[in-house]
Amino acid sequence: IGVARAAARAGAPVVAVAGRRGLTGERLRKARIQAVYALDDIEPDAERRVRRAGPLLEQLTVAIADEWLPAPPRH
Repeated sequence: IGVARAAARAGAPVVAVAGRRGLTGERLRKARIQAVYALDDIEPDAERRVRRAGPLLEQLTVAIADEWLPAPPRH
C-alpha cells in the first residue's frame, strides 16, 4: 500500500496483481489503487491456480495492457 500511495502521489496509476482479491471498494480507494487483477478471477480452483500461475499471470498481463496502455499509433 505504501508503494501504491507513493506512485499515486507521483501521478502514476496503480494496479495490483494478486492471487486473491483482498481489498475492495473504500480500502482500495484509500490505498490509491485504481484496479486489482486477481488470479482467482480467472481460475477459481486454488490447486489449478498454483499449478498454472505462470500462464494465468500472462493472461492477466494481457488484460492489464489492453485496459491501461494506450493503443499503438496506426500508420
